[in-house]
Amino acid sequence: MTAVRLKDIVAINQRALPDSSASDFAFRYIDISCVNPDGKISLPDNKVTFDAAPSRARRLAAPGDVIVSTVRTYLRAIARVPTVEDPVVFSTGFAVLTPTARVDPGYLFYLCRSEPFVQEVVARSVGVSYPAINASELGDFHVDLPQLPQQRAIAAALDAETAVLDEMRDQLLGLARLIGERRQATVTEALERLHPTATMRPLKYLARVTVGIVVTPSAYYVQSGGVPALRSANVRPGRLVDDEVIQISTEGHGLHAKSALREGDVVVVRTGAGTGAAAVVPERYDGANCIDLVLIRPGRQLSPDYLQLVINADITRQHIARHSVGSGQAHFNVEAMKQIVIPMPPRAEQEAAVRAVQQQHALLDELREAVNDQLQLLEERRQALITTAVTGRMDVTREAA
Repeated sequence: MTAVRLKDIVAINQRALPDSSASDFAFRYIDISCVNPDGKISLPDNKVTFDAAPSRARRLAAPGDVIVSTVRTYLRAIARVPTVEDPVVFSTGFAVLTPTARVDPGYLFYLCRSEPFVQEVVARSVGVSYPAINASELGDFHVDLPQLPQQRAIAAALDAETAVLDEMRDQLLGLARLIGERRQATVTEALERLHPTATMRPLKYLARVTVGIVVTPSAYYVQSGGVPALRSANVRPGRLVDDEVIQISTEGHGLHAKSALREGDVVVVRTGAGTGAAAVVPERYDGANCIDLVLIRPGRQLSPDYLQLVINADITRQHIARHSVGSGQAHFNVEAMKQIVIPMPPRAEQEAAVRAVQQQHALLDELREAVNDQLQLLEERRQALITTAVTGRMDVTREAA
């Protein structure tokens, strides 16, 4: 193998979408979230026009190019560009590597996915919460380059090996989907058992419903010494995620006392992809605040855990989706939430239903955890194969045979 600089075998960010592009030019926009962990690109369902696209939508790439994320580099968003029918434009958060005649496109992809390359990208990134690396710095990386026939043999061997891993992964993901469907079905079945005898009542008669900080919440953000504030990113169906909880100033918290949280409140996402996801506020967030979430404070008749169960049920989430409004990012408003009808058995029956669902969910969660462990092992196997091959420690002739 010969050690070369990356910029000697690729062109970096060779093409860009001009600012003079027609306002109605439509394309599929690729950002970091579109790159799968296995290095494949998931195309968005919808196109966006140039005038409506983010200002970051500027990078152009051809099939066979490799895109390397230069922001949030710990996510390892590295992929090869596929052949697609529609125009595709990439975020400026990617460096687009176009292979020259010296490097096989398939080998270049695996080289950039190898552990030494990824680790160097991460090590050279600067910034704590949003680590990034300059695209030009990638060009100074020294990489090992075998002869072209060997490059092609390595790429072919890895294509074959990773295809087997992909098939195994798809089977596991299918099993995970079935577990998720069964998990949701347990909720539906529990509510159906209650429905024939339960009184149906609008939520507005059972709880206080309000909304978190909506108007310029960022004006109150502080780095430290403030009050935690939950956002949509922190709410999942049935649980809260502690990652990236922001803080607001004590003054901002005081100005928005109506959205201060208590243990036992229920918060619901009202905007974006997770609209309708609900979670009970635990003790650790008692006294915190919330931003752009529906905040529900149940009365004595209504168990918070039961309310969370009802809101996260398929039938309620579908109702929320149908009644979300807005031409851009749809949102579900407080008045619509107040009108949601809740089956209301006695509180003891509510709590019994919650316990039954939790017991079934515990078993299903164990299965899902086992599936996740297998998926992690497959990913580790994939990474080990790639690194072994591109560092010359795999006999690709034997592998191909």
